[in-house]
Order: sequence, then C-alpha cells, then structure tokens
Amino acid sequence: MKKYLRILAFILALLALPFQFASCSRRSKVVLELDGHEISEGMYSYWMNNWKDYFLTYYSDVKDTPEYWASLNDTGVTNEEYISSQIETRIRFYLVGMVLFDELGLELSDEAEKSIKDTVNEQIAHYESRSEYTKMLKEDYGITLKEMKAVFRAEEQYNAVLKYLYDDTSGVETATADELEAYYNTYYARVKYVMFLKNVRYVYNDDGTRKTDSTGRYLTEELSDSEKDEVVSKAQSVYAEALGGADMNALMEKYMKEFGFDLASTPNGFYVSADDYLSHSAAVTSAALEMEVGEVKLCENDDCYYVVKKLELPEKGYASPTDSGQFKNFVSYVNNEKLSKKFSQRAEGIKENTEITDKYILSKI
Repeated sequence: MKKYLRILAFILALLALPFQFASCSRRSKVVLELDGHEISEGMYSYWMNNWKDYFLTYYSDVKDTPEYWASLNDTGVTNEEYISSQIETRIRFYLVGMVLFDELGLELSDEAEKSIKDTVNEQIAHYESRSEYTKMLKEDYGITLKEMKAVFRAEEQYNAVLKYLYDDTSGVETATADELEAYYNTYYARVKYVMFLKNVRYVYNDDGTRKTDSTGRYLTEELSDSEKDEVVSKAQSVYAEALGGADMNALMEKYMKEFGFDLASTPNGFYVSADDYLSHSAAVTSAALEMEVGEVKLCENDDCYYVVKKLELPEKGYASPTDSGQFKNFVSYVNNEKLSKKFSQRAEGIKENTEITDKYILSKI
C-alpha cells in the first residue's frame, strides 16, 4: 500500500499538470486516432520519454535500471507495467482533449498561443538557429518541427478543456455538492494518532526549540540499541492505553508537541486520504483507510511507530470552519476523478496501432 500511495502522487500529476519539455521523438506514423484527430509516433515517443523523465525526477531515489522496472509493486504488477499504463492513459487523454476542444468550440487564449511560440523559440535559441534545431530533431529523433508544434498545441488544448470543464470555481462540470459529499465519505478517514521516532531523537537548543542545520532541516542524533528498545516499549504502552479507552487528545498532547503539530488547530484530529498521502505518513494513511471506526492500531514505517485510532467522519468535515484547512485541494481531487471517468469513456473509441506502441518500453527508451 505504501508504494502504491507513493506512486499515486505521480498519477495525480499526470491528470492535472500542464507539461512542456523538449525531448525525443521519431517517425510520424499514426499511432492513435479518434474522431478524425491523430497522434503520430513522434508525438507518442515525445510524451513517453518526457513522462518517464518526469517520473525519475519526481522520485530521485528511483534508478532507471532493468531491476527496478522488473520489480513488482504493491498492485501486483511490475513497475514498468504500472507506470507505462499511467503514461499511456495520459497520452490517450491528450487525444480525447483534442477532440473535445473542437466539439466544445473552444479557442486557445492569446496567452496559450504565445506560450507555444515562446517554447519553440526558446528551443531554437538553445540550438542557435532554426536550421540547426530542425536538423537535430530530424537526425536524432526523426521528428519534424511541425510535429513538435503539434505536441505543444495538443497540451494547450488539453489544458483549455480541463479549465473549461473542471475549473474549481467556473468549470461547467465542476463537482456538485452531492459529488463532494460522496467522494468525502468514500475516500476519506478521520484519525487521531501518536508517533514515536524509532532510530533518532531531535537535538534541542537551550530554549527548548529544535536545532536546525543551514538548510532548515531539524538536527537529530542516533539512538543506542537500548534506547531503541525503550521506544518500542513506549509505543506498545501507549497502544495499550489507547486500546483501553484512554483520551487520544491527552496522549497527543503528551507525545506530539515535539513534532510541531498544532493540536489546537486540529481539535477533531486529522483527515487522511490517498490523495493527500504526503500530509501524513503512508503508514498512517493506509492503516486508516483499512480500519473500522473505533479501531486502534499500532503500525510503523522505517522511521516511526504510530498509534492510530480511527474516528467517525463528521458530516461535511471539508466545509467545517475548524477542519476545512485540511481540504485545500479537495474539490480538485473530486474533479480529477470526474475527468478520469469522462476521458476514459471517450478513450474507449480510440484506434491504436499496437505494432508501434508496443515498441515503447520504459526500460529501453
């Protein structure tokens, strides 16, 4: 579950982020076609390579090795199969965006048109001349400048469709009140938890504040083996207290202050979801989504132990004056799900040249 939640952030980026980089592409055979709109092999190659690069940059600890791509993740498939499917879905969504852009009668804004021209000019300037740039594209990637412009235009059209349909405030198909409530009840959990560092402790100044280095990171020092054993005992003891009905607020007040949690601003605990997995440990999030209301669990990751208690979701917690600060991107998450459903349904009509797409294997490109 932890690896799945980690990759989920990348998937959300695929759905929501505009993206424009220079990269490689090859010949201009038609790869995907839908309702008179096409994606060429050059465009397909560009996106496969750029989203692979984006993934490797997003997760800097991931190494582009055959071993990584062949290893299984928590979904039961290889990393290569899983990430490839997400990138391929995004490319298919670009094609759906091209179709919807015309069907909805949209036009690119002056700003978007300028962005396309500026991107091309910046790349030409990098290679010092238009002729050198187009020569490089042809010799290295088998792609024309016209194809590159088509890539940038497709991205801008996709972004325009997203804004028209799913802008949080003005989108014509933005999430309704009923959809927000349904999503909240399906994908969110509320918890209170206490955590304990397993291997280190913070270093403190004389005034009781935590020491930091020049980059602002908190300084820590390693625990001895006996101290690590004491942490285990403490976590198990607090777990027993929570199981026995101890007040979680009191436990959090006692043990969580050193981590900088502002408990006064979160009197109702923490809201967790796979969408917001970075807000809290993946260990807490995955446990909370699997637990029953009222259940207490002791879980851990490489760095911490967590004593977690799952609480009942209050009605419309996302709209509560006290809790709404934990739902800053909530509407966007709901709209992303709507986008995915709508575009996936339309993408079912895409005609694909698998002889070409099957060649684009992440471990080899």
